[in-house]
Amino acid sequence: MSNEFDKRAKNKHRRDFLKGVGITAAAGAASTLAAGPVAAMAPKATEAIDSTPDYDLQATDYTPPTPSTAVIVLNKMGFGPTPGEIAAFNQRGSTNLERITSYVEEQLDHESIDDTEFETRMAEANFETLTKSRTELWLEHRRQDYNTRQQPVRELERATFLRAVYSKKQFKEFISDFWVNHFNIYGLSDGMESMIVEMVEGVIRPNMFGNFRAFLEGTARSTAMLIYLDNYKSTDAGANENYARELFELHTLGAENYFGTVSQSSVPRDENEVPLGYVDDDVYEASRAFTGWSVSYSIWLGDADDGSFVYRNDDHDRYQKRVLWYEIEPDQEAEKDGEDVLDLVAYHPGTARYICRKLVTRLIGDDAPDSVVLGAAEVFYDNRFAADQLTQVYRYILMSADFRSTWGDKVKRPFEIAVSFFRATNLNMTFRMDHGTTGNFLGYYNDTGQRLFAWGPPDGYPDFKEAWMSSAPRVYAWRMINYMISRDTDNEDAAITTSDIANDYYIDILGPTPSDKRTAEELADYWIERILGRTMDSADRQEVVDFMGNGFNPDYELPLDDDQSTQERLRMMVALICCAPDFYWK
Repeated sequence: MSNEFDKRAKNKHRRDFLKGVGITAAAGAASTLAAGPVAAMAPKATEAIDSTPDYDLQATDYTPPTPSTAVIVLNKMGFGPTPGEIAAFNQRGSTNLERITSYVEEQLDHESIDDTEFETRMAEANFETLTKSRTELWLEHRRQDYNTRQQPVRELERATFLRAVYSKKQFKEFISDFWVNHFNIYGLSDGMESMIVEMVEGVIRPNMFGNFRAFLEGTARSTAMLIYLDNYKSTDAGANENYARELFELHTLGAENYFGTVSQSSVPRDENEVPLGYVDDDVYEASRAFTGWSVSYSIWLGDADDGSFVYRNDDHDRYQKRVLWYEIEPDQEAEKDGEDVLDLVAYHPGTARYICRKLVTRLIGDDAPDSVVLGAAEVFYDNRFAADQLTQVYRYILMSADFRSTWGDKVKRPFEIAVSFFRATNLNMTFRMDHGTTGNFLGYYNDTGQRLFAWGPPDGYPDFKEAWMSSAPRVYAWRMINYMISRDTDNEDAAITTSDIANDYYIDILGPTPSDKRTAEELADYWIERILGRTMDSADRQEVVDFMGNGFNPDYELPLDDDQSTQERLRMMVALICCAPDFYWK
């Protein structure tokens, strides 16, 4: 070991090293990576980490090279591979088609997956509210003090991370994220922070592999949805159109099937005389159909005030209505008007196309291929009465050639960045309510712009790459990554110990590093392959090697085993890989 290295490495106080190299230098190095548009997201080395310069991120037409099928599938059906999962995927068959078929069928039959290790973690987290009924949530939380009201949404945040990071049912968690956004509810407002659990745990997760019409009715009767979109106070004296508007525009037919303010009779119809889309009058008429659909929320109304669904016949508009050119008769039995509207929109061909376009965009790419959209829509429509309708649609999309060959048409959103980082580095974390590091992590994560259950409008977080390629989400994602990877001990001058590695927040980097990998070249290549499952662009790789080498010959054997500064640099090199453009592509 050279004296020159001793002098240059030992004279750095480890906390200064973490602050200087771990945050500023790592981010600065990332800014020079030349592999595409995400490179522009980094601050320059001379800028502070919290600066957010206005980069033109759409100025490049760079497309990353297509990786192996295993990498594509594990990143697009879930939140990225953990160590060893790529090799396990490749053992599923002798051809790519055999492997992907095996994996898709296993993930769609998620109840058959042995998830014991995750279930143990979930039980140890000791969440108290996720299995409560809507009445229990209402009485025990919604009607209580601020902290008690907040408990359900805070537990749901942690459970969502825990599931995404550790569950083997990766597609289940991935598609749950899709539907939570599709039926978005702002979960941080007064009342919603308690009842969001009822929507996610009681409606979305039980229905997302089943029949869309049944799913839709579950959301329409959800206490959280009824309050969020104000239908709980919609009456014949003044129908509130909020729910009906979002039912058409966001939940079913979508804006792509909106014909504007023209009359219903002006909308063209298909060969079955079904209107090709909807107009404002359809929304207004549908809002009348849902009058009286409410929540038990006031003892002054004679309610039990328990948050349950109630139908108030006296508040219902009893007269005839016309929705999508179908005439709803007057004085129908209780709730039948609203159920007729749900039938009309759920079984409309335009809904099949709109839902499938969103699914294809999420699973394949922003430039959703029309052939897959229309094929999936046909499956959706033909199976509209089937109990496993949505599962059949997922299978069609996932088994398409476009799914297994498209890469780089999406980037990870902040939630995916965080979870894939945890999975790639094998983080051990409980996400318990009573653990301070979890709260600290969530503080960093929430700054990225995608706090869970916190999107205010009903349309859900954006799902196209341009929305997430500005500098702010990426810079804050890097700060989050650097925070988590620099967690070690409370004693700033102490070495990392076995007990630190065993606790519930430490990311062990030195332990998995093979003893025969000690040069900057070897260390960079090992961790690039471990995290990405593929090689980096040569220019990007060189930046990582140069960072690890710290000015030394890349073939020089670094004193990794007995030099703390070198160990810290290795940790920050791993963070740098996770801040590089290659880590964000999907």
